[in-house]
Amino acid sequence: MAEAETLPLAQDRWLVLERTDAFGSLPPLVALPRSEAEAIEVVRFARAHRQTIEWLGGGSKRGLGHAAPPADIGIAFLAYEGVVEYRPRDLVVTVRAGTKMAELQALVGREGQMIAVHVPHPDASTVGGAVSANDAGLLRFRHGAFRDHVLGVRVVSAAGEVLAFGGKVMKNVAGYDMTKLYIGALGTLGGMLEVTFRLRPLPRALRLFGASFAPPAWPDVERFLVELLRAPLEPQAVYLLSPEMAAALGQAARWTLAVVLADEPEAVEVQAKRIAAMLPDAVRGDFQRDGDEAWAFLNALGRSLPKSPPWTAAYRPLREAERVCDAGQRDPGDRAHEAGRPDAEGDAVSFRLGLLSTDVPEALRIIAALTAETGRRFRAFGCFGAGVVWAVMDGAHDAGGKDAVQTALRRLRAAFPAPGRVVRLVHAPEALRRGLDVWGLEERSIAPMRRVKRALDPDGRFRAGRWFGKA
Repeated sequence: MAEAETLPLAQDRWLVLERTDAFGSLPPLVALPRSEAEAIEVVRFARAHRQTIEWLGGGSKRGLGHAAPPADIGIAFLAYEGVVEYRPRDLVVTVRAGTKMAELQALVGREGQMIAVHVPHPDASTVGGAVSANDAGLLRFRHGAFRDHVLGVRVVSAAGEVLAFGGKVMKNVAGYDMTKLYIGALGTLGGMLEVTFRLRPLPRALRLFGASFAPPAWPDVERFLVELLRAPLEPQAVYLLSPEMAAALGQAARWTLAVVLADEPEAVEVQAKRIAAMLPDAVRGDFQRDGDEAWAFLNALGRSLPKSPPWTAAYRPLREAERVCDAGQRDPGDRAHEAGRPDAEGDAVSFRLGLLSTDVPEALRIIAALTAETGRRFRAFGCFGAGVVWAVMDGAHDAGGKDAVQTALRRLRAAFPAPGRVVRLVHAPEALRRGLDVWGLEERSIAPMRRVKRALDPDGRFRAGRWFGKA
């Protein structure tokens, strides 16, 4: 490539990779555009020089996807943030991609509203990153996922053009719903500039109803769960926590049932009493938390899932008159030791299972048994109504850590085979993901995504290795 002065944007808009960490696969150069026009300029520059691009958010999901070679250039929207338009009366907000999810929730919360997707790490997640990863919210049972709340997006295409899909109104059904293609695409189809969300009113009352039980009570608990979903009640979520997860959240180390209720205060009280009366004799109602304490429990549940460290710690500013080949193509291995051994956050991996609702109890029991099979500590929780289970395995970097991950994937996929069910490794350091099928998808499921990718990015400009296993 040419010298630094030939790069688009000002010098202070560029960062240079200086060291590596356990999650790897970072581009040697990252641009920090502050406007739509600057993002387009970088994409057109990369296209002219046949460079590949990766879109970066806060970096909390760098452990998601296949281990693959890094792109040539990264584009991060950390400086492209803020609200474009907010219409509280219409329950609609449009924001730039670099806005943090926590900041957006705080903004709309002041108007008594919310985006009904409770992502696990809102302080570390940008809007663009969370939507591109389709980060599964903790209230999915009642409110759905991002695909149920995103009305429209503006993206930069591989040709360096701005495309707008969807709209800023509740009903928008003309033509193909292209918006949903970009949700969960990990930036492989285009870079997300803006997102328009549909908002929900904040509930006036929130209560967490908790109960614990011993393993012999499982048959009674499963019957209760089915009856609960059939009853004239409206829980926001129905969680089952393993003893290890319950202990990590400050509860007794017992199997725990946690029902989230949200409504008018009187309705919440009525529902809580109804649930208490429905509990089997072998299940003990242990605790109830209201308001901020209930939100704190949900936040702690989200924080129990590991995340990757910010990618910005691996970079430094581009120096004056520095050549790109010296800065961007220098092997950072000479300073890789600075990353050191991964900390506790980098020493854990997590799995996400998409199942039938009735599979959730059995999945949690299998995960509990994996502790004995692998010699690793597992903690897990699942949402009964949504059919989603999360599991965290500690000690990933100890000897035999990768074997333990493979054992867990093999055991869970044998118990819950595709199609119809999916077991994914959703967070792990690069060395553990290398050579593994992290997505657990059949080729017939991936083939349509490949065709869409070729149609929207025929030159392979946007790095697709995390999805498809190759750049």
